Order: sequence, then C-alpha cells, then structure tokens
Amino acid sequence: MEMIEPKVLIVILNYRTPDLTLNLIDNIHNRLDYENYDIYVVDNNSPDESAKILLENARIHGYIFNANQENFGYASGNNIGVRYAIKYSYQYTWILNSDVELRENNVLTHMISV
Repeated sequence: MEMIEPKVLIVILNYRTPDLTLNLIDNIHNRLDYENYDIYVVDNNSPDESAKILLENARIHGYIFNANQENFGYASGNNIGVRYAIKYSYQYTWILNSDVELRENNVLTHMISV
C-alpha cells in the first residue's frame, strides 16, 4: 500500500534577493524527491524590483506570491506564510531562506518521516 505524502507548504521569505529566491525554487522543483508541496514566497517590502520580478515569475515557476506593503521583520514575514498554511490545512510548513542550497533530494522526505 502506497503512503500518501502529507501536504507541505514551503515558505521562502525574500528581501532583495529575487535571483536567489528563483534559483531556490528551481532547485526545489528539479531536485526534491517529495511531490506533495506548494511554495509560498513572501517579499518583505524589498526596496528594489524584487516584488515585481517575483510576481512576474510566480506562474512560470509555480509558486504562490505575497508582497508585503511594509517590512515586518524575519519572524513576522515568515508567519504570513505559516498563517496561510494553517488556513489551507497544510500538515507541515517548511521555512527556507532564499540562499539555501538543497544538497540531498530526500531532505523533505526524511524530515516528514521523522
């Protein structure tokens, strides 16, 4: 009997790092061996073109995007994604910084199993 993977929301808080954020999203899609996830990107009111770039790429790269109108700080910015996960009944939330590099394809599978 095949086990159904719990639904996971991967939250990425962006602040002036749209290239790193998009690279991480591509890395998640191409390397992760876990399939039952969505990605939620929060731009924390970056003073550059981050929000515009990330909004334009949301559909292409397959993620949900939220642009904050003010910078709420690291914890509060991530909590926006956590509240979204609770509202839409995700079983787990995985918070990643935009500069994370996935080195093992099974990292999320391993965390869920533990």
